[in-house]
Amino acid sequence: MTKYILLFLLTIGTACNAQITNQTKQTKGNNMNNPVVTKDFEKFDSVLFDNRKDKNENVLRATQPDGSYLEMTVWDGGMGYSLTPRSSYYMLQKVYYKNNGNIKAKGLYFNNGFLQLGTWYEFDEQGRMVREVNYDKDYHLKLEDVLRFCEQEGIRVDKGPILQSTGYHTKIRRAGNTQGKTWTIEWLKQPEKVEKVILDDATGKVINRTETNYTNN
Repeated sequence: MTKYILLFLLTIGTACNAQITNQTKQTKGNNMNNPVVTKDFEKFDSVLFDNRKDKNENVLRATQPDGSYLEMTVWDGGMGYSLTPRSSYYMLQKVYYKNNGNIKAKGLYFNNGFLQLGTWYEFDEQGRMVREVNYDKDYHLKLEDVLRFCEQEGIRVDKGPILQSTGYHTKIRRAGNTQGKTWTIEWLKQPEKVEKVILDDATGKVINRTETNYTNN
């Protein structure tokens, strides 16, 4: 989870280009067990973090009573918080300013990271919200559409927290350029074979399939 916090710090401030939302295909967020994201000001919970069991590590990892997985971390440049509900494809991510613990940014990731979703909120050091970025509005397809495709194709996509050293987990990404927008799915088709499927965002159709060898180290 920590790597996703660091990834966000590299991508903060980057927005996507505008495109149409297909309302007929969009699944309501509460059906996907989304963590709730608000634009409210908040501070890093230093009391919770300071009560972690292992004081020698700058990371708190804990499974909540409802099965959600929580991770909090502190590093030289800031502080982070991530929460993944047990039966969700979404991870709530928050980053805080190191000097005062005020919220810096918050929003949702796909639970296997590298895919920012929905509306993200960014704040200045005094806690004033300075920016909203809707990462979904630029894409015709939604994550729910891609998950539906995966189900139809027999592609396994795990819910809940994706932890290190727990095997191969399906990756989903999206990208766009002057040639158009695409979604990329990488999944373990066979024990030693990963298939990459590329979907056209405008039509939802498969435009490319490739397979590569995979070795589980």
